[in-house]
Amino acid sequence: MSSAAGARGAAAPQPAPGGSTTASSTSTPGAPSQASAASAPSAVAPTGARRRAASPRRNRAAGQGTRSTPDTMRRLSALGLLAGVLTGAASYTAVTSADAAAREAAWSAHVAATTAEAQVAIAQSRSAAATAVLTDSSSTATTNSSTAIDSLVTASDRLTNAAGAAQDEATLATISAAQEALPPYAAAVGAATTAAGSGSGVSSAAATRLRSGDEAVAAASAPLQGLVSQQLTDVEDAQTFASLSAALPIVVGGAATVLLVGSMVWLARKTRRVINPPLLIGTVLVAGTTVFSAGAAVQSSVVVGGAADGATALKSQSVVLAAAHEARAAELQSALAGSTAQVQAAGQQAQDAAARADAAGAAANPAWTTYVQSQKQTLSAAPNDRAKAVTNATTTSATAFAAFVKEAGAVTATTHNDAGAPAAGSTLPWLALLAGLGGGSLAWIGLDRRLKDYR
Repeated sequence: MSSAAGARGAAAPQPAPGGSTTASSTSTPGAPSQASAASAPSAVAPTGARRRAASPRRNRAAGQGTRSTPDTMRRLSALGLLAGVLTGAASYTAVTSADAAAREAAWSAHVAATTAEAQVAIAQSRSAAATAVLTDSSSTATTNSSTAIDSLVTASDRLTNAAGAAQDEATLATISAAQEALPPYAAAVGAATTAAGSGSGVSSAAATRLRSGDEAVAAASAPLQGLVSQQLTDVEDAQTFASLSAALPIVVGGAATVLLVGSMVWLARKTRRVINPPLLIGTVLVAGTTVFSAGAAVQSSVVVGGAADGATALKSQSVVLAAAHEARAAELQSALAGSTAQVQAAGQQAQDAAARADAAGAAANPAWTTYVQSQKQTLSAAPNDRAKAVTNATTTSATAFAAFVKEAGAVTATTHNDAGAPAAGSTLPWLALLAGLGGGSLAWIGLDRRLKDYR
């Protein structure tokens, strides 16, 4: 017994230095190794742990993907409705604003045209009245006196027309001031013609009467040119505003259309249903509203552009003719009886008016150049030799000026009819608004229906 135990003790493994025990390399056949059994769990555990840890993350990601599709549908439904509302509002604003700009431009162009015609008519009356006083022919005096009165009637009629189209109090006040000066001037023309008599154009009484009336009407009509320029500026501003109005539905409606088309593509890929009728119809409505409103605004802009072009051409012509007739009237005034200061003042006015006509484009007309040369002869003779000045003004200069007027043509303002501008109270803006709202509502219905089906 003791010998056997000692033998087993001697056979027991001895601890290695440092207290560690070295496993025997021998093992019983068929018995698993203790070291392998001990180490196996530690080698397999990390992989199993990763698998167990990865499974919840994948489940959460799958759950989030499932929830994200309905959330996206809800957001797209809201955005689709908002896109339709914004498109309708932008279309309504664009059409109404462009229409209002077109109407304002038409009225402003009309005021500019009629005022310009009145200004030219007043200048014609002044030159005709002076000719009636200076001429030594009774028939010529009568003809020119009638021409002067008729021109005043024309001017009064045009100013009345312009006042009816005036958009603000300042414009109306300027027109009214010029119009109120016409009746006294007509009376002064009649009195001056009567005082001059036949062949007595240098009479002091006739000159005094005509000058007093002429100065008053000239002062009252002078602001008309500034009024014409202001009205043309208003037309240009309206043209700019109408162009900007056309851009509004293009930007808003274009973005809305892109959003809805993108929603249809995304929805078709997610639900495997290519066609969503409500969403498709809503997209068509939004796109159609965009095209319609932009086209209507562009059409109004074209109307404004036509009014601007016509008014600008009319301004150029009216400035030339008004300045030319004022130069002619001042030339004739310089030949009237009066003090040296009055004669010199009239001569200076004639030169200033001729310079304005040159700057406006009259210098390109050979007939105007001929007249200016004749005018200079009158102005040169007026201070010292009034008889010579009268003769030159009523013969050579008169012929040259008549030739210029014939070539320059006449300023004619058409009767106001809004120049093709859309009428106020049109239903088109409301139709655009309703179409946009309808398109947005249908887009919302289509997406909401797919959301319910998805659930």
